[in-house]
Amino acid sequence: MTQQALIGPYRSLRRKGYPAKCALDYARRNIETERTMASLGFEWRHPDHGCGQLTARWSQEGFQLAARIVEDEDGWWSEGQDVYGRFSDRWAPGAVPHRGGRRKYRWFIPADPARRHACYQAAVSYGRTWWYVGITVEAWRCGVKLADGSVWGIEYDLNDTGREQDLAAEALEIARTVIEEARFTLDRLCG
Repeated sequence: MTQQALIGPYRSLRRKGYPAKCALDYARRNIETERTMASLGFEWRHPDHGCGQLTARWSQEGFQLAARIVEDEDGWWSEGQDVYGRFSDRWAPGAVPHRGGRRKYRWFIPADPARRHACYQAAVSYGRTWWYVGITVEAWRCGVKLADGSVWGIEYDLNDTGREQDLAAEALEIARTVIEEARFTLDRLCG
């Protein structure tokens, strides 16, 4: 790992206010993820049109693997309200008046009143520029699905250009567990 490859990501994160150790660890992880992706032929494929799912296919340890990024339809309800807040027809301390948009409520009640306007902006942009997603990974051999795994409740922002690499790192981590499970299934089936 060269120092030159670390400098750009490290400086970018430091400018965003990350502590030096966190920025360095993140930059190192990104380089390692890039190497792993290159060695496996892992690459996210974007849909040909519209806003479909990101997908990736690769071979690893004798298995064919497939990863997908899918919208987490329960994400706002399971994660977003705890992190950002909720819309309501009833006023509460710290409430922000809500006008227009898809939600027909009068107020937004922030999860963190000290950040109420930032929480409100995030809530109204949910579903347009960002949303919660899940990553699913499946392991196959000879056309037979042997195992799958997933992680849900991950924030995905269209404006965050480095996010796809983070999602790839997560998919590769899920793949480790899925490969172990696929081996176990294969051993059980083939005895």
